[in-house]
Amino acid sequence: MLAFTVTATTTDPAEAQRFIDWLSPDPAKGTAGHAADVVSSGGLSAQIVRIDPKTPGDPIVVDCRYLFESAEAFAAYENGPAVPLRAEGRELFPVNGPLKMVRTVGEVVVEAGVVR
Repeated sequence: MLAFTVTATTTDPAEAQRFIDWLSPDPAKGTAGHAADVVSSGGLSAQIVRIDPKTPGDPIVVDCRYLFESAEAFAAYENGPAVPLRAEGRELFPVNGPLKMVRTVGEVVVEAGVVR
């Protein structure tokens, strides 16, 4: 299994919320949200985590974790559906804007389930 993580940081609470809103479903607009678009384009699951700053002035961090079945499944996503999805993201959140993004990819080496 492969984990693809996008870590977004900003000191602007409104920009952080705008990013989260873009990732999230919006029934009023009839959109599934970017996170669901990634899952429907080859991902297995998505988790969006907002990490609030510990002290005023520190950045807000939004971690987006997507799981893919394999490196091959992720490559298929990157070479196909990711192209227009990333273009949309760059248009809404330009590189020189207040939100900075870093992408990482890694192999899931341990996974534990929740006992209920």
